[in-house]
Amino acid sequence: MITSENRFHGQNGLLYVYRKGRTIRTKHCSVKFVTNMRREEYRASVVISKKSAKAAPIRNRIRRRIYEQIRIQAPKYLTNQDVVFTVYDQDLAICPAKDVEQLVKRILKDIRTQSSNQR
Repeated sequence: MITSENRFHGQNGLLYVYRKGRTIRTKHCSVKFVTNMRREEYRASVVISKKSAKAAPIRNRIRRRIYEQIRIQAPKYLTNQDVVFTVYDQDLAICPAKDVEQLVKRILKDIRTQSSNQR
């Protein structure tokens, strides 16, 4: 799990990212992100609906796997971005850990390049 200062608290931060953020789509998930000028640390969230995976243990497994990769890789790629991963494929629960690692790494690299181009 990522630290408390790297998590969203309340729903207003997520709503802002959903309204103003840029999108990166992959086969398994969609990622919205926006640069937050009021913070120096990144914030991340993983959202999985019941429509994607009916069983709570599967949703929790996906969430834990993605959070772990964010915890490991985000300090290398993110500075002050707010990032929301929206998962819509339950195959992330059974795919190899290396695939999840590569997926998150590729997304974080894309966020870094798009954020640096935006400035």
